[in-house]
Amino acid sequence: MNEYLLTNNKGLALVVSSFGAGVRSLSLNGKKLILELNREQDYQDSPMYFGKTLGRVCGRTNKTLNIDGSTFDVLADENDIALHGGESLSFSYKDFQPSLNATRNNKSVTFSYLSKDLENGYPGNLKVDVTYTLNNNENIFTISFKAKTDKPTFVNLTNHIYWAINEEGLDSQFLYIDASNISSFEAGTLLIDGQRNVSDEYDFTTLSSLKEKLDRIVSDDDSFKTIDHTYIFNGIKSDIARVILTDKKIKVSCYTDYDSTNIYTDLTCNPVSFANGKDFYTKDRRAIAIEPQKFIKGDLLLRPDEEYNKFITYKIEEVM
Repeated sequence: MNEYLLTNNKGLALVVSSFGAGVRSLSLNGKKLILELNREQDYQDSPMYFGKTLGRVCGRTNKTLNIDGSTFDVLADENDIALHGGESLSFSYKDFQPSLNATRNNKSVTFSYLSKDLENGYPGNLKVDVTYTLNNNENIFTISFKAKTDKPTFVNLTNHIYWAINEEGLDSQFLYIDASNISSFEAGTLLIDGQRNVSDEYDFTTLSSLKEKLDRIVSDDDSFKTIDHTYIFNGIKSDIARVILTDKKIKVSCYTDYDSTNIYTDLTCNPVSFANGKDFYTKDRRAIAIEPQKFIKGDLLLRPDEEYNKFITYKIEEVM
């Protein structure tokens, strides 16, 4: 496991790790912006995917995949649900090969991994590159995902940063999502079976209080008591912010060429120690995961004559 510090001229500092091709820390002028684990071992072992790349297929799918008439059983849990490409055996728990690059305007690290044919049940030798690029003169960083395969296979890559832009938690924050549709689920499961119009308590098409929305969700007997849903963007518009998270001091804007994003408000107070503050160990609503990705009921098939090529860009601003 190797870690690399990328800094720019505007006070943004990004630490990335070869293990899980992930983000270990992110700060602006010393202020922490994401959940940052104190212990390296927790980063490696925790089942919560802190800052890591998810894949081969992020999200939840059925155990059995059908590709061109052939079926493949992938690594799944006791309920025959595959999570993030194999949970503790997925990309999040592999050590990638690093390479560094720097230009006048950017610093970048690329993490590469060869997922061999039938690893966790997925067909094809899949070559994956995850590149983190930090702009030297603006507080912008980009995560780029590229992949090539020698057999048709399913691919859907994203990152699982938990944003924690202040020590008060989500109740003091506001969220915007450019999405009028949200995932629907198979009865009694978290398996996505389609999409529906977003209901009012999950609607963030205008900048909305997370406290107000989460209070309503928690009081609804039929809800999951949190947000763990995929939002389908209103078209693909890579030049405008698709998600905005903000409070009184920090604004994070997300740009991407993906067609959807999963949103997860973290209510799982797992026993790990954070550098963010002593209360984060047990704090409810402490952080939010923004996970741009291909909509899981869309086309996830990658063929040998194609290249998987997607990006997620975050712009961070101090609110005046």
